[in-house]
Amino acid sequence: MKTKQLIRQKIWFPGVDAKIEDKIKNCISCQSCTQTNTQEPLKMSPCPDSPWLEVSVDFYGPTPKGDYLLVIVDDFSRFPIVEFTSSTSAKSTIPILDKVFSEYGIPATLRSDNGPPFNSHEFSAFAKNLGFTHRKITPLWPKANGICERFMRNIGKVLKTSHIENKAFKQELYSFLRNYRQTPHSTTGQAPSLLMFGRQTRSKLPTTSTTPSHNQQTLYDLTKLTDSFQKQKMKNYADKNSKPSNINIDQDFHEEMESDPDLQIQEPDPTSNSNFMESSKLPVELPCSPHEEARQPALPVEPLRPKRVPHTNAPYTTKSGRVVRKPNKYND
Repeated sequence: MKTKQLIRQKIWFPGVDAKIEDKIKNCISCQSCTQTNTQEPLKMSPCPDSPWLEVSVDFYGPTPKGDYLLVIVDDFSRFPIVEFTSSTSAKSTIPILDKVFSEYGIPATLRSDNGPPFNSHEFSAFAKNLGFTHRKITPLWPKANGICERFMRNIGKVLKTSHIENKAFKQELYSFLRNYRQTPHSTTGQAPSLLMFGRQTRSKLPTTSTTPSHNQQTLYDLTKLTDSFQKQKMKNYADKNSKPSNINIDQDFHEEMESDPDLQIQEPDPTSNSNFMESSKLPVELPCSPHEEARQPALPVEPLRPKRVPHTNAPYTTKSGRVVRKPNKYND
């Protein structure tokens, strides 16, 4: 609206509003800085083929006692693992992940945010040593790690209820995890422990049989089909008010490069040093050979000495223009 008002004060021609709107809609800088109420359509992650191929990691905390919870969730079975730690540094996180991977195996992909323990050199070396791919989500977009972020809400409920009922948080958390792993998940339709281990684990509730009714491959195929169906339902619900943008960054960048000759990337000619030296505004000092340096006489270098103010009673003027006069009490 402001741009239209400015242009209308200066010039007018048929279709001026449409041209202004088209120009602003195709401006990458304008669209990236403009706050809009519509969101981009969701891009759902495909379900892995088997358990423990892809895992998501995130931190919860700090708790009232100052501890942090390292949450690891399997993307296929939604099997959660929670470990207590006193710090979120890489030195504290890597041993915990190493212990978990020694118990359940090394995953192919680990998804995390861009927090301090995951963007360090130590964690990159740890991932390279074990041979898994570390996938970082989009910065400031926690929805990309939605499996872990949704599980944090459950941990928050356990923390609040344990505080209200005056019970130990760790024992209540372990009891919650024991029941959560045996409850069918709303997305996969199967219990996380059944998909993770191929059997139902025992609990305090009576169990008729721990043998699955389907074979392993049929169970995995059914889980992937149910997961895809539920994700499509979530996408349809979330995309009701979303609108995809028509900006293609790669295409717009190449078009701008072709239209503006000043943005063309020119490779320097290694065979022509004179053109480069003439275009440079900085003085270029060519190195001398050892024989030329030996023939050149060494010039004496005088040390820089600070300028002293002459001992006189007459007033004098400094470089900044200030007049300095000697006090009268020093005239004697």
